[in-house]
Amino acid sequence: VYICFGGINPYIPVSLEIAGIPLVWQTVAASATWMTTRLITFGVLGKWPALFHCRYSTPIIALCLCIIGAMATFISAPLGPWLVLPGLGCYGIGLACFGHAAMVYTQEDGGAKVQSTACMEFLGGMGNMIGSIIGLGMFLLNELNVVSNTTAKFLTLGLVCLLITIMVVCGFIQSFKTK
Repeated sequence: VYICFGGINPYIPVSLEIAGIPLVWQTVAASATWMTTRLITFGVLGKWPALFHCRYSTPIIALCLCIIGAMATFISAPLGPWLVLPGLGCYGIGLACFGHAAMVYTQEDGGAKVQSTACMEFLGGMGNMIGSIIGLGMFLLNELNVVSNTTAKFLTLGLVCLLITIMVVCGFIQSFKTK
C-alpha cells in the first residue's frame, strides 16, 4: 500500500491543479482528505476490530480501495475535484485497513515483539521508497518527453499494482505455509 502512496504522490499536485483546486488549497485538500478518512477508519476498526481482524479479505479490500483511489486521482482530474478528492479518501480508507491489520498482528499475534514492529515499519518505509522511485521516475520520463503524461500515469499505476499484487500473493502463500 505504501508503494501505491509513494507512486501517486508526484501526481497529486498535478491532478489537483487540473481539477481546478487553487495552489494554496492543494496541500490542505489532499492531506486533509486522505488523512481524515484514514483517521476515521482507524477509529472504526479500533472500536469494532472484528470487522477486519484475521480475515483474508482485509488485504484484498484494502488493495482494491487503494487502487481505486489511485486510479481516481490519476484519471479523474479533468472531471473536477468531485472525483479526485473522494479518490484520495478511498485511498485513505485502504491505507488504514492495511495499517490497522499490521498493527493488530504485530501487537497481538506477534506478541508486540520489537522485531515485528520494526519489520512493519521497515516494510512501510521500503514501500514508500520503491513507490516514490516508480512515481518520480515516470514523472521524470514525462518531463523529458520520453513518454506522454497518460503513459507515465498508466505505467506508474501498472507497476505499483503489479508489485502490490505480488506481495499480497506472497503473503497469502507464506500464511498458508506457517499453518
